[in-house]
Amino acid sequence: MVPRFLLNKPLHFGAGEEINFALLMKNRMNYFLITLICLTLISCDNTTVVYPDIPDEEPDKEYVDLGLSVKWAVKNIGAESPMEIGNFYAWGEKEEKSEYTKENYAFYDEESMRYTKYVDYWTSLDYDEEGNKLIEIEGGDGIEVLLPIDDVATQTLGKNWRIPTQEECNELMMNCELSTVPILENGKALRAYTLTGPNGNSITFINNGSYSDYGYTDHLGFQLWTNYRSDDMFATTIAVYGTSWLITSEERHHGLPIRAVYIEE
Repeated sequence: MVPRFLLNKPLHFGAGEEINFALLMKNRMNYFLITLICLTLISCDNTTVVYPDIPDEEPDKEYVDLGLSVKWAVKNIGAESPMEIGNFYAWGEKEEKSEYTKENYAFYDEESMRYTKYVDYWTSLDYDEEGNKLIEIEGGDGIEVLLPIDDVATQTLGKNWRIPTQEECNELMMNCELSTVPILENGKALRAYTLTGPNGNSITFINNGSYSDYGYTDHLGFQLWTNYRSDDMFATTIAVYGTSWLITSEERHHGLPIRAVYIEE
């Protein structure tokens, strides 16, 4: 149950906005959302419910120096602020899509059922053009890291920007303090993740889902591409679920957001 004293009290957010519980309760769906908030996301006293403030980044600032080997972008590619997820990309692609399938992936050939770029070297036996005798064919390029031409960060933001490496994501995990902040965005309970570097500066991520062959799936955390493929089918990602850091992997044709890094010359 929602505490009775809240029904006639405003909900105060860090930004100063107020929402009246009694008004929200007129919508039955909001009842469950409010109950969830009261039970899991907020702290309350006898009068008001208060969300912790989320650190504000300077609006004209493109990256933050966390005291690490690279500087991290303030927001995901395509986002207007750190509180937005931004665009979703298949690994190595530079445009958003309505569907993220293996068949429409830029580096997959449906006829041969092989990946066409960023592939381990391979050899195989196949019949010649006349179909009379077996011959050895080979392919692959052995490239494991995205080239600048296929890096949406480089192509969108400039030559000093790129998708982070797996090592840079490990550095972020090992050297930054992680804290989470509950927020309410467009009537949806979300979490913001603030990473504070060794020099005291911080960046913020918002939890996001991913696109696959079956459409969009929500996650209880955030997951972003690195620029490294783990094998022909998968590329590595940095992910946070709850308070747990992971370097994991995702099928290359799936859609995920990207947080770029800046490299000074």
